[in-house]
This record gives sequence, structure tokens and C-alpha cells, in this order.
Amino acid sequence: MGIHRLGPIVLAVLLSFATLVATAADLRFFQLGTGPSGGSRFPLGGLIASALSNPPGSRQCEQGGSCGPPGLVAVARTSAGSVANVEALAEGRVDAALVDAETAMAAIGGSDEFHAKPIANLRGIAMLYPESLHLVVRKGAGIHGVRDLKGRKLAIDPAALGPSHLLLAAWGLAAKQVKRSVVAPAAALAALAAGPTPSSPSAPGQSPRSPSWPGAPPLTCCRWPGPRPKACAPAPPS
Repeated sequence: MGIHRLGPIVLAVLLSFATLVATAADLRFFQLGTGPSGGSRFPLGGLIASALSNPPGSRQCEQGGSCGPPGLVAVARTSAGSVANVEALAEGRVDAALVDAETAMAAIGGSDEFHAKPIANLRGIAMLYPESLHLVVRKGAGIHGVRDLKGRKLAIDPAALGPSHLLLAAWGLAAKQVKRSVVAPAAALAALAAGPTPSSPSAPGQSPRSPSWPGAPPLTCCRWPGPRPKACAPAPPS
């Protein structure tokens, strides 16, 4: 398992967002894209939605009640991750979203998943927290660092799709040099134990655990930055 420090998670909106809450008189709903239900972004989005909401009949802010725009009901929605959130923003299916900084920059600049359709009016309004990405490999797979992924199969958590580009690029690998597939974490770890997928990056907030089924192989851990990642001790048996 490798741990790589990435850029921050930001709260992103489109430039037209300001018009949504400028005049709040009637009941209106505000959709906030977050992440998978099993990760950390969905509960965080719920806290943000709670702070923003101020439905009719709520106590006034000065009395310890809701301090959001009057008449606004914010709702946190689950999603597949940052790329899906940016696409939902562009299509008007959400009003704001939690997006990792790398994905936001790719969307604005028209690179990676957004090379065919840049989203130039995407903007970040708050930096929420820094995050780490976990890279999990099979023990004995011959993978001791990120460069060893060249030509290998790599299962990518949908929520880590954007940061995975940055991870590969930081170690001199192009996306086409790795056989990538987007797979949910549980399925990726099952494939990892079965053998066909030697590595899998896990999204922030979803730290991988050693597989618990009989015959599952132990996982190895590599840590970076540095001239070359050093192998860590195998994961303890479940």
C-alpha cells in the first residue's frame, strides 16, 4: 500500500452559481455532489448541506437556528467521484460539488477525461482538506514502486480517477503505458486476491484493508516521495 500526498479537495461550482442563491424567498433545493456512500466525502457533504440549509419555519440564526440562505434546502448526493461530479455540474444536475483539485484543473484545461470537452467556467470556492491516495499491490507481484506499474494492469477506484493521472505523471508514466480499468474498491481487491490485477489505487477516505477470505494474499506497502519507494512490511493477516 502506498500513500501519496495529493492536492486539496475543493468545493467547486460553475460561474452561474451566484444567481442560484442571490434572492431566496421561496423554498428551493440545492444539490451538492459528494462521493460514494462508503467514503468520507458523502458524510462531509451532509455536514455542509446541513450548514447551508435554512428551510421555512427554522429558528433564526441569532437564536441558534439555521444560518443559511432563507428558504434553501441543501441535499448531499452520492456520486462516483470527482469526474462524475464535474460532469454533473456541467449538465446542471447538481449546483455544487466536492472535487479534487487535479480533476478541477483537468476540466478547466481540457486534459485527461476532459480532453474532448473542457469546462472553462468551473470554479473553486473553498479548499476543504488535503488528501492521500493509497496504492495496493500483491506481495510477490514484482511491484516495488510506481514506475513498476509500466505495462501492468491497474484497477482504479472511480473516486480516484483524477488523482491517478497525477500519480502516474509524477513518476514519468503516461496513462497509455498502464492497462487501466475503473473498478469499485471491493471488486478491485477481489481481483487483486485472484491474481489478474496486480495493483489498485484506492480513493481517499477508503483506506484498503487486508482481504479476509481464505487464501487471500498479503498486501505489500510502498511509501514515497523519495528517490525510489521502499518496500514496507506485508499487511498483517486478517
